[in-house]
Amino acid sequence: MTDYIQQRYEQYFVDGEITNAVFFEHFYADVFELRDVLDEDGFDDWASQIDVACAGCTSGEILPELRWVLSGVAAQESLQESAAQQAQLLVNIITQVLDDREVLEKPRIEHKPCSCLSCRHQTNFLRRAAMLGFQKRNPQFDFANATVEAKELCHYLQGFAQEDMLVSVSGARYAWDKDQPPVDFFPGGDTWVFGITYDSRQVQPGWLFVCKGSHFNNQYLHDALELGATGFVYETGFIDDQTLEWARENSQALAIEVSNLRAALPLIANYFHDYAWKKITTIGITGTKGKSTTAYYVKSILDSWAASQGHPPTAILSSIDTFDGVQHFESHLTTPEIFELHQHFANAANSGIQHLVMEVSSQGLKYERVGGVTFDVGCFLNIGEDHISPIEHPDVEDYLNSKLLLFKQARTAVVNVGMGSAEQVWEAATSCLDSRHTVSFAVASTDLSSPQEDKYLRSDLQATQIEAVAADGVDGLLFHVEANPDGYFADVETTSEFTLGMTGMFNVDNALAAITIARMLGVPEAHIHTGLGRVSVPGRMEIFHLGSGSVAIIDYAHNSMSFEQLFSSVDTMYPGTRRTIVFGCPGQKALGRRRELGTLAGSFCDRTYLTEEDPGEEPVEQICEEIATYVSEGNGEYRIICDRQEAISAALTDARSDPSRQTVVMITGKGRETRQKRGKDYVSVTSDFDLVEGFVRA
Repeated sequence: MTDYIQQRYEQYFVDGEITNAVFFEHFYADVFELRDVLDEDGFDDWASQIDVACAGCTSGEILPELRWVLSGVAAQESLQESAAQQAQLLVNIITQVLDDREVLEKPRIEHKPCSCLSCRHQTNFLRRAAMLGFQKRNPQFDFANATVEAKELCHYLQGFAQEDMLVSVSGARYAWDKDQPPVDFFPGGDTWVFGITYDSRQVQPGWLFVCKGSHFNNQYLHDALELGATGFVYETGFIDDQTLEWARENSQALAIEVSNLRAALPLIANYFHDYAWKKITTIGITGTKGKSTTAYYVKSILDSWAASQGHPPTAILSSIDTFDGVQHFESHLTTPEIFELHQHFANAANSGIQHLVMEVSSQGLKYERVGGVTFDVGCFLNIGEDHISPIEHPDVEDYLNSKLLLFKQARTAVVNVGMGSAEQVWEAATSCLDSRHTVSFAVASTDLSSPQEDKYLRSDLQATQIEAVAADGVDGLLFHVEANPDGYFADVETTSEFTLGMTGMFNVDNALAAITIARMLGVPEAHIHTGLGRVSVPGRMEIFHLGSGSVAIIDYAHNSMSFEQLFSSVDTMYPGTRRTIVFGCPGQKALGRRRELGTLAGSFCDRTYLTEEDPGEEPVEQICEEIATYVSEGNGEYRIICDRQEAISAALTDARSDPSRQTVVMITGKGRETRQKRGKDYVSVTSDFDLVEGFVRA
């Protein structure tokens, strides 16, 4: 077989040169010949895989195998060693061929073994890998880590005929609409897509631009086309006829019209990144509070397990920061936009990461930012009244129903049955893709002593005997976890003692959620203990001693549930102290927070400092004045200091000068974030953590 492959390789050359046409004209025919050779040599397993590909077509599975190896992964273990060696040899030769040719010159593929959608998608894999190889050898070309043909993408969208997803495709030399019979798009040549974005400022030559957003204007499309966009996607009626005509007359870009952009974007993202999320284990966490803390607890546990196996750290997408094996940066959205999300999945998979844990917001679910993704575990922490505004959720019912959508795209479900609305959430959780794996947890004081027999009240895991501990100057929590002998974890050790390396009684709920998720994933108990014992969450319950007997607590608390739990913890940890709080509210959203947080602060705190907290396009002073009316109703004293740095400095100075030396300053909402949203932009600022640390050191 070695001689056969070498012979075919030599036939591709003409006077020491290789042409695109020669290579691609013969390659697909060689796929069939290779299949026959494999069959003759007795490699039945692999030959049968090729035979069953694509509903009886004989074109398919070898190409995913080659793509897999070209991506740096060894041939499947199920293949016989000799077959794997031959496959690797073929790949080495193909790679050499690709190295010797200019892959940017895309050939028109005359020979196609099959015209069905699956085969067209599969045959595109090898060329996608070729583009990746070219980028590695030529880093000056800033391509995305995936590449597809525009016509194959359109064929893919056309495959969703029940929604009439693809309405029309038009360009300078070609036009098609859904009333015409299916055709082979763009007979004049191939149009390639190297990247996709909805931000016209990010467009690069060969990228696809998505027209969307309430602030969209036609100038964005003009800018994208001038920057070299290969095409643009838009929903019917979103772009006016005059602008479309201008685009046709002044560019070669393809105009791809879809009937429902929100439904089309997950399809496009999945196709472009080859369903990267399927290559890793994904955990999605939703709830009104505790999402980021629980995500970090899960990450710490999985990191301990990954390290013991020689794997890289777990990826995390949270409202605090983002890590995917390639990128690591401070976040400003709880759930990324859809193309960024799938890029993170691809980065994690390509980095050899085994698990990715992410917060899933109600907005991310409602507006399908996570559409087309199936989570291996979906976790629901709690529900409270939040994010009610004209631009978010019109009412609490819409807010809850949006969060419950998580279970429709989760294989297994984890539910806190100690929360409000537990029965409704549990019922929705049983609709997960495998209802046999719907699992519950709760802290004992909420419901586990209840004699009720309702299934949703009999939690599979329960936390008991909670107490605060301090060792080596580090505050933490000690608690027991018991498994219901008749529940999901009946075969796991009945009782186990855990130490959480963070304070805040409310964090037991988050820790128990992480333990439940970890057990669902089969993590050994030793790594659950290790992960929770050494966990830290940036900006969560970070305590500074001010040198005068007073303390400052930095926490991301930003809604009524988190305020109530923070205040309860302060009552437990620092009874009888004087309380001060520094906070604000975001502009033009979650409008109910102003009343809720103002009322709570006025009732619990001796003094409130109202300040900037992502005001956006709304004046800071206007937001603070509205909150102040509710602080006053609670008989609380307040000051409005719009500059956040000045407000924090004033609160800390006041605490340090307190004659009783017993003031607790709670600085909430921003934690370690280094940006404020002012207008439409995010502006760099000094984080709350750095401000307090600098004050203490001064």
